[in-house]
Amino acid sequence: MKLQHLAIGIALFALTGVSHGGGHAHAITPKPGAAVSVQRADEVPLSVGVQTRLDLRFAGRPDSVLSVEYRPEEGLLLHSPATVQLRSDLQGVATDAPTVEAVTDGVHYLNVFVTQGERSRAISIRVTAGKAARDARKLNGQGQTEALPSPGTSGVTSQGDPLVILPAAE
Repeated sequence: MKLQHLAIGIALFALTGVSHGGGHAHAITPKPGAAVSVQRADEVPLSVGVQTRLDLRFAGRPDSVLSVEYRPEEGLLLHSPATVQLRSDLQGVATDAPTVEAVTDGVHYLNVFVTQGERSRAISIRVTAGKAARDARKLNGQGQTEALPSPGTSGVTSQGDPLVILPAAE
């Protein structure tokens, strides 16, 4: 009897996320996030203890409102408003320049949460400061790359895109 329940449970688990109706099978996928990308317009490194503007470029739907929230990771301070409203131009581009300050050497992340309409997306912007920034400039000048110290773990998505898994706050 227990074996039958186990077999039924495994079969139901295998079918989770698939609905059958009218002779067609439909996969249920999660709702995608906002179709917005965020990138640094420059790669200016930070100096520890110095406030620096990060030039960010947002790309999304043309002529739309973007609600943006900035959340710095440990080792990075935000000196500008944590939330802003931006409007994209007719090409779908908007810009902002939040001011941050690194309090320690190393690789830091500014997490950017963007809401466009009903959908949201989270993007982590990588910034380097102090010795890590100098090392990165030297390596880039020589055409070499090397992993910089980071609080996260490197990984790869199921599509093969690189990612950094950051530790969660308690």
